[in-house]
Amino acid sequence: MKISVSFTLWLLLGSVSTSENVEIQPASPPDVYAELRELKDSLAQLKADLITDKAELKAEVDRQKQQLQVRQVAFSASLEALQILDPFPRPLP
Repeated sequence: MKISVSFTLWLLLGSVSTSENVEIQPASPPDVYAELRELKDSLAQLKADLITDKAELKAEVDRQKQQLQVRQVAFSASLEALQILDPFPRPLP
């Protein structure tokens, strides 16, 4: 088994021609300034989105607080109508 693997490797190495030179051309360097401009634009867009989302969330929180206050007032009014606000209820005359 070891001999057949060695022989196969020897055949593969022998089949590669040393006269064939493969020229590797370096890739063109990336345009750093273009990348920076893209990042700057992306950052500006993200900041604008963040400001918009923050304003929307603040409006939603204010709406929820107002809704909670309305419910509390309605609950208190319903208890007052039933005269159950007294922590020590007295018998009705």
